[in-house]
Amino acid sequence: MTAYEMMLSESQERMLMVLKPERRSGPKAIFRKWGLDFAIVGQTTDTLRFVVKHKGEVKADLPIKELGDEAPLYDRP
Repeated sequence: MTAYEMMLSESQERMLMVLKPERRSGPKAIFRKWGLDFAIVGQTTDTLRFVVKHKGEVKADLPIKELGDEAPLYDRP
């Protein structure tokens, strides 16, 4: 899959959990117990940037605020 395909399908086909590094073993054990896939696909940082890397190459580097807090609002009746 390309980085573009992974980002598009992430919300429809996968679930995402944000875990503290020291707490990964509990959920990982539960997933393995039930035969479910578990993979670490990223990490949080304090850079306030959303960075997508694929095979070592940066595919996207966007400011988080504009993606969420400062996104345009629609005035719908």
